Amino acid sequence: MIFSSLPFLFIFFPLIFFIYFISPYFIRNLVLVFGSLLFYFIGEPNYFFLIIFSIFFNYFISLLIDRNKSKLILYLAIVINILIIFYFKYYIFSLEILNTLGFKFDYNSEISNIILPLGISFFTFQIISYLIDIHTKKSVLIINPINFSLYISFFPQLIAGPIVRIHEISKQLQRRIISFEDLFHGIERFIYGLSKKIIIANPLSVAVDQIFSLPSSELSFSLCWVAAILFALQIYYDFSGYSDMAIGLARIFGFKFPENFNYPYSSFSFQEFWRKWHMTLSSWFRDYLYIPLGGNRHGGFTTFRNLFIVFFLCGLWHGASLNFILWGIYHGFFLCIERVVFVKEILLKYKKFSYLYFIFFMIVSWVIFRSNDINQLFIFFSNMFNPLNANFLSVSEIIGNNVLFLAFIGCYFSLEISKKQLLKFNKYKILFILILLLLSICVMNISSYQPFIYFRF
Repeated sequence: MIFSSLPFLFIFFPLIFFIYFISPYFIRNLVLVFGSLLFYFIGEPNYFFLIIFSIFFNYFISLLIDRNKSKLILYLAIVINILIIFYFKYYIFSLEILNTLGFKFDYNSEISNIILPLGISFFTFQIISYLIDIHTKKSVLIINPINFSLYISFFPQLIAGPIVRIHEISKQLQRRIISFEDLFHGIERFIYGLSKKIIIANPLSVAVDQIFSLPSSELSFSLCWVAAILFALQIYYDFSGYSDMAIGLARIFGFKFPENFNYPYSSFSFQEFWRKWHMTLSSWFRDYLYIPLGGNRHGGFTTFRNLFIVFFLCGLWHGASLNFILWGIYHGFFLCIERVVFVKEILLKYKKFSYLYFIFFMIVSWVIFRSNDINQLFIFFSNMFNPLNANFLSVSEIIGNNVLFLAFIGCYFSLEISKKQLLKFNKYKILFILILLLLSICVMNISSYQPFIYFRF
């Protein structure tokens, strides 16, 4: 079940909302725990035991870490959590790499068909941050098992984030007062996210999938660049739309989640982009990997090494595929380049050039991310950098006027300048929200199922 589905909008959410608000205050967290576990069970019944195990295991291990202050227990807990991700996400990939290198590992069809559990990367990273913060005394231990279960399983962010640190909601887990303002802003934020997904991301995804499924003989310079730009917009509206919905739902129940996006396509560099894109993940890697490795405290070489390690792992976090690893290394490379004094001065001085540089190489990076394999990546690149193969007629045949219109709308509202224009319509906000909701519901009725991109990670 996804947020942008009619069963969620008209059955699951109203039911949980109603039961929650008629329940006595002292059992409301328990209501949310049962609702969240039901949400996960509906979406992933085969691996329901996994989220239950993660909750119980990490609850008791956190008590041991707090009591014994032992690094050994902390490291053991982290290793066990990572091994769970490794088995489901990277085990087959690792065997394939070893076989490519000449080792012979046979694995049966059952193992080769391992399905990645929903949200495992998100809730595992959230668990690891909690265990580390308990050990370092940056956060207070959650003694109440219901509160701990809610922290791990809360359905708005369970599947695809944001990755919430315990210090950000520890007080809200214990007590929260839900005002009319919370309800209004939560509903408003949810509808904005829903419209991003339904009205913009989903139609763009159809066009993107169509182009990426074409045989190489039908691809052209113009078609590949259109596909790259459309995917850049699709993934932004898909993922930021989910984050908006998650933040909005949490606000309805009295939780204030951290922001996850801040107009990343208005950036002037890759450094700025990663301060605005998937902010909870980038801050996680910064605090729990980059800084412990030494950050930028020990000179240029160490900084570059740390950046490559972090973004290699960031790419690998997104999936067990060579294209994700290349995507991470690609970003790490540009982050290193931007730290060179000469380049840094140019980016700061010439803003128009900086933006063109950033947006060009960012769009290129999304082709690495979206390609199904390395062969397709090479085919797209060979066309993208061959302007002699420009066939604009093929673009008009595949991309309809409605998609082009949505792309222009998407480009505008992905930039920070649109924020100021939206503020001018504040007095018509309620009407605007209702129109977006009705339009989203109408589109949902006639469109096919489109899961969120980040559900795969």
